[in-house]
Amino acid sequence: MKSFLNKMQTDKNIVVLGALNMDLNIHTNRVPEVGETFEGDSFYTNPGGKAGNQAVSAIKSSKSDKEIYLISSIGDDIFGKDLISYLSEQRINVENIEVKKSVSSGIAIIILLPDGQNSVNPVYGANEIFNQKQIDSIKKLSKSSSILLAQQEIPLDVTFQSLKIAKSNNMITILDPSPNKIVPENFYDYVDIITPNEIEAEYLSGISITSLEDAKKSAEYISSLGPKNVIITLDDRGSWLHSEDFIGHIKSYKVNVVASVAAGDAFNGALASSLSTGSSLVTSVKFASAAAALSVSRKGSQESMPDLFEIKEILS
Repeated sequence: MKSFLNKMQTDKNIVVLGALNMDLNIHTNRVPEVGETFEGDSFYTNPGGKAGNQAVSAIKSSKSDKEIYLISSIGDDIFGKDLISYLSEQRINVENIEVKKSVSSGIAIIILLPDGQNSVNPVYGANEIFNQKQIDSIKKLSKSSSILLAQQEIPLDVTFQSLKIAKSNNMITILDPSPNKIVPENFYDYVDIITPNEIEAEYLSGISITSLEDAKKSAEYISSLGPKNVIITLDDRGSWLHSEDFIGHIKSYKVNVVASVAAGDAFNGALASSLSTGSSLVTSVKFASAAAALSVSRKGSQESMPDLFEIKEILS
């Protein structure tokens, strides 16, 4: 990590680029078969979208003087208004969220099973309409920020251009490669840290992960694609870190699982938050693991993100 962490000015701001959704959550004992009607147990809505979740995780796990900028797109509907309202309450800077006329905001139907596992069916809506305005926002914010946190829910050409701009301004770039997509050539050359889960790691490497040895081989392969620092998240088994300074397993923190829907987002936001203070990658992965564990112990997406005090408490 020395190769690029030393270049970063710490305690600067974080930019999060990506999608905002309103999550429509259904708790049920099982997923219905095709053509079957099966009654669920409960339903509720809450703010979501990977970028929104990660931005809230980053702000809640940071010191109070940190600025988190969110670059995204919403529709001019009730869901869009609710998303902006909640993010503003969380102290996220929403000045770079564009409202698209006559377009629906993104939504995600989330089916939550009794064991805490989930499946997600998103309809991205306004998240699919990014333009030069978002690129200009990246150019502006890169001057005062140290980290760009991105995912793959919005058009990849926008993410690709943003990664290039971030690297040209000595920002650390973190990519959550979700959902799985075929990326442009040289895309990963502009990624410092990539954080796939087991399914995404298998997509990238072709290696099914059933053991830590599989995780090690998968991380080595993914690193050969461009990102020198690979973190494969392994649910309750923790994570596998492949970096310039450390290769090995980092354990998770044991909690009672309520819903795992935003665990990866809690991890990524907290990872960016910790790195922005100058912490090492190993320390930051442990910090992020604690945040992810806390998030699965409660319902919701953005609402499940733990604060700095809670994370420090579980770490101690």
